[in-house]
Amino acid sequence: MHLPNGAFRISADGSTAHLEAEDVPLIDNFFFLGPDEIPSTVSLEVTWHATGPRVRRGKGKSVPPTDAAAFLGEFAFAKSTFSCSGTEFGFRFKTNPGASSDPRGFAEMGTERNGKFM
Repeated sequence: MHLPNGAFRISADGSTAHLEAEDVPLIDNFFFLGPDEIPSTVSLEVTWHATGPRVRRGKGKSVPPTDAAAFLGEFAFAKSTFSCSGTEFGFRFKTNPGASSDPRGFAEMGTERNGKFM
């Protein structure tokens, strides 16, 4: 899926991120990699707000590249709000407005470097 320029934005202080895309064309199917390909569209809006400080994670190149800690990142717990709608031939859906990761969900935001970028 290709998102238009400006669809994803991060605040200057890195505490808020926002993704908004409208009528993004997709191919849907009834089975994973199945034979039925159905043209569809999806619109979504997601906002993440950090709820705490960023914490450094990972060990970078100090461990073998196959080690699960072979990355560097800074992550903060977050709250997210979400709305989404989609259409395909004969079917439509729409989430409840303002769906949220609270109270029992999980959201996180941050930056990460791994693989060839280390």
